[in-house]
Amino acid sequence: MALSDQLTIGPASVDDLDRLAELEAAIFPSPWPRDALAAELLPSATSSETEPPAADRLLLVGRSTGETVGYALFHRVLDEAELLRLAVSPSFRGRGFGAALLAAGLNRIVSHGARACHLEVGAENTAAIHLYERFGFVEEGLRKAYYRHGEDALLLVLQPIPAA
Repeated sequence: MALSDQLTIGPASVDDLDRLAELEAAIFPSPWPRDALAAELLPSATSSETEPPAADRLLLVGRSTGETVGYALFHRVLDEAELLRLAVSPSFRGRGFGAALLAAGLNRIVSHGARACHLEVGAENTAAIHLYERFGFVEEGLRKAYYRHGEDALLLVLQPIPAA
């Protein structure tokens, strides 16, 4: 079965918030509260019908057989973006869903003018680091004891973002 048959990706809605909060709590040592996720659904103050806004948010969800199994959250300001969250339910990992969410988000932010994407990832999160490296992200720095639980964060960048 092709990945496209198993996973659909689209914008998150208010109806997704409870499940996203569940995934946050299950995946991250310092999960974002539901209210913080809800704030990501608000329209950008610079939204326009005729041109992409100078700054925007992108919260995508991945669904498999009707269940929300992952999400990706990007912020873009002018020609730079940041991946703030990429999460896949532990029971759905290893199927390419994280890569699909990342690719969909990168394609979207490029279409809105982003030329670079930055992110922070736990230095011990080898699975995520390998995923980002496959996409061409490279290390640009280190934040010592960045996370509340004391883990260092690697700073990665993808520049330029390849066109799909």
